[in-house]
Amino acid sequence: MLSSVPVFIVEEKVNQKMELTDGTITITIPDQGQLIDRNGNLAPDDIIVRAFLTDLFNNNITVLVLAQTMDTEKGEAPIEEFLSLAEKENVDFLIEYRNTKTKLTVDDLRKIIKGETSSPANN
Repeated sequence: MLSSVPVFIVEEKVNQKMELTDGTITITIPDQGQLIDRNGNLAPDDIIVRAFLTDLFNNNITVLVLAQTMDTEKGEAPIEEFLSLAEKENVDFLIEYRNTKTKLTVDDLRKIIKGETSSPANN
């Protein structure tokens, strides 16, 4: 379901792909070309990955999709419910962008969503 959530980077729809296999949710982000950060410098890939994840999970459509899919009770937090389920099932996230693969734990993803980390670890 999350594959269908529209995510935009520099006003361009990303068209991400997601797949669950063997305890890993793989999120493939198509190459976004050369992007410039707010200081006029080329944006590093890890910043693009972080921006994508932040936009995906801090998105009203994602909240609605997860709430309906997971039948979230009124007043509950669908994103946290999804992440708690992923954690309970020992699911990791593998983010593929260009030639980089970044493996994230649920806790790593929570920190990125909340803006508590500057850069995911590349593996």
